[in-house]
Amino acid sequence: MKKAAITGVATAGAASLPRSAFGSSSSAPEPSRRVPWVAGISQESLAMDTWEEMVERIFEIMEKAMTYRPDIICLPEAFPWSNVRKEFDLKSYDQHKHDSEIAQIKARSDA
Repeated sequence: MKKAAITGVATAGAASLPRSAFGSSSSAPEPSRRVPWVAGISQESLAMDTWEEMVERIFEIMEKAMTYRPDIICLPEAFPWSNVRKEFDLKSYDQHKHDSEIAQIKARSDA
């Protein structure tokens, strides 16, 4: 079973920082009545064969996180390449990118 987690939805923003964090009190922003919501995604126990599958799976998890209507979704720093079974190399990435560009050019010319 492929599992991943939405690590939580939390609030963050200037309103949660002390005024001293902004230097002089005149430069501090006025506290907002609306505080941003942040969702975090974890790749714990999540493994895919290719980076393309990993990106697709993370996007599926992001769709689930949208239920909470977060303002920001935090992803692991190198999520496309973490926990991927197939070794990533630039040659295959360049070929994939080239193939995608050719497909886009063909689609434009057919339209």
